[in-house]
Amino acid sequence: MPKPSEPTAAPGDPAGLDRWVAGLALLLTFLAFWPLMGWIARETMAREQLQQTFILLVFAGVYGFWVADPRPRFSFSVDGAVLRRLGAAYLLILVALFFSSALLLMAGFLAAAAAAAAFLLPPASRRLAHPLLAGLGAFLIFTALFPLLDWPLRQMAGIYSAHLLDLLGWAPQLALVQDPEPHLLLSVGGKLFLVATECNGFGLITTGTLLALILGFYMQAPLWWRIALLPAAAFLGFVFNLLRILAISLLAPYFPDHYDLLHETAGITALYAGLGSIWWLAHPRLRPPGPATAGNASQPSPA
Repeated sequence: MPKPSEPTAAPGDPAGLDRWVAGLALLLTFLAFWPLMGWIARETMAREQLQQTFILLVFAGVYGFWVADPRPRFSFSVDGAVLRRLGAAYLLILVALFFSSALLLMAGFLAAAAAAAAFLLPPASRRLAHPLLAGLGAFLIFTALFPLLDWPLRQMAGIYSAHLLDLLGWAPQLALVQDPEPHLLLSVGGKLFLVATECNGFGLITTGTLLALILGFYMQAPLWWRIALLPAAAFLGFVFNLLRILAISLLAPYFPDHYDLLHETAGITALYAGLGSIWWLAHPRLRPPGPATAGNASQPSPA
């Protein structure tokens, strides 16, 4: 038997006109955020750590919608949720311009993304967008914090990795060099290593925290457990970054002609080991994505 076709708006149908008006309003809204989107794109392309976090965000969003049961379909519906979120986006734009606040502008962008999700998805499936929207909000914050946290994280990475190497009996030396920007140099076994931006652990910390945040929406666990997973993920990212630095500094003398390969291998190993550890902590309490579970993970599943 032929499948029934989806109902479409007839010419002159007010509902169909509302969809076109709402779609145009959303398009104009994102055009208003074009400078912010361009800045986010430039920062992401310039920072490998942010690229890792962005890739995880995209993968989590695609995976969550792909395995959802039932799989959601676009509805292009206009209701109060769409209008409220769209209105909040424009209000935040005005307030951000008045106070010259980048954070408020990011909040407006997030409200516009929430409006787009409500427009595209039927009400029963909108919970599926909650993890992705939370992850997008976290990514925006990470992008803004990177310049502020780069140097403090580099200092911590250098100091603690030197302390661990000292405990292992390697007698490392850590020096601060002003040339003209400050640089940290770590000496291990007579070989010098630059504690560069790539060594700050920002990518491991933020990627792990983002994974913990998204998994929290699919966990059947108390709220405190899901909140506690966030600092635990950040701590694991910091620890695995230290292990990465130790591995590079101790193995580099054995691979003098393949330092770049060693550097990348150690980085990838630390990244997946950190993400795997967070997944291991969360997976006993996970439930498959679906409209009834995403964003409502604390309620038990029906027997």
